[in-house]
Amino acid sequence: MLFKFIRSASKLLIGLALATSLGGSPACGQETSLPGAVGPDGNFFVLQEHGNDLQIWEWNNNTHTWRQPQLGGIGSITPHGVTIGSRPAGRTPTGGFHAVVKDHFSENSLQGLPVLIRWEPVSSPVGSGVIFRGFPRNTTTQLSEPSEYFSNRYICTVEKFSRHGFTRRSLLQVDTLNGTWTEHEAPAKRLRSDTPVSVLNPTQFFMANLSGKLIERWYSRSGWKWVKNRSPDSKIVHVGAAMGTSNKVFVTLEDGSLWQRWWNSSFGWQWHSHGNPFGWHIDSSPVALDDGKLFVTGDWDHAGGNTRTLLQLYYDGSSGQWQWFDHGRPPGTSIAEGGVAVNPIGSGGAHVIVKGTDGLFYMCYFDPNVNQWVWKGCGTPP
Repeated sequence: MLFKFIRSASKLLIGLALATSLGGSPACGQETSLPGAVGPDGNFFVLQEHGNDLQIWEWNNNTHTWRQPQLGGIGSITPHGVTIGSRPAGRTPTGGFHAVVKDHFSENSLQGLPVLIRWEPVSSPVGSGVIFRGFPRNTTTQLSEPSEYFSNRYICTVEKFSRHGFTRRSLLQVDTLNGTWTEHEAPAKRLRSDTPVSVLNPTQFFMANLSGKLIERWYSRSGWKWVKNRSPDSKIVHVGAAMGTSNKVFVTLEDGSLWQRWWNSSFGWQWHSHGNPFGWHIDSSPVALDDGKLFVTGDWDHAGGNTRTLLQLYYDGSSGQWQWFDHGRPPGTSIAEGGVAVNPIGSGGAHVIVKGTDGLFYMCYFDPNVNQWVWKGCGTPP
């Protein structure tokens, strides 16, 4: 069933100022999100809790500095009561992004009411600042990280909420231009709300459920349908790296392996295992840089620690085979849990962003001057 409704957050409080700097180690008490919303030029965003403020920071890859976007028409700011709910994600073609924040001045103040926002820069033709803020209902307890932005107006997220004393979950398709929420009610699907939805195309979405199955929502001639795909033996934990040109979606399993779900015109949907590369236990959502190139993180001791590495899977056209490449980790640190962020699929170049266990941010990119992949430190907002 589908339901459409509009709900605005009565209080959303975000502090912004204008500054440029390259920060060192994080200051005590400053919580910074994972990186996200990477642009074609390698610019990316983070959210930072700074005292009572929630600030938006952008890394400028040309000047190698951190800056806070200009206020530009946002209006008055009341910087209290909002904390980080997700990394910036769902980058828009106009240079904006989406994120989940937690409003602690709401009816659900104990945990913070999850609120979806859309932020746009001053140069955006659709408005500047936080142009959308909303939540589906007062009983919402979790919204998953926003999906990729598609059809120039939508993102998807999975909502966890309570109804009549029971915990429920629904897939939400959100038009962040006009504020409409479309609920794809998922009876008995028990969708995971702690990992993003993967958008293969505007009418086909993939996600995992709590039983570890791959769940598909797609639009046919007779309307929207739910499909529970046959899954590998181990439970699916993350779904991602949708490659719409070749109809592929990738999943991370509980056993640390990576699998590919792809459409064969003769036999329908098929599974293919990419295994555990070099013995690593894959522990993040796969993210696609291009059709045929994705990134994940792998953990050696399966328990976090300081052993996480950056792994790349790519299709080698000359051999007709998929190949793994281990990029290692930033010098002197490891990679924090939570996965990586890359620039938009098909945008050219390669900018892979991670957060280190030291709290700083790092970029892995291909340097044509030395003809190899290198790591670069980006510091952290001051």
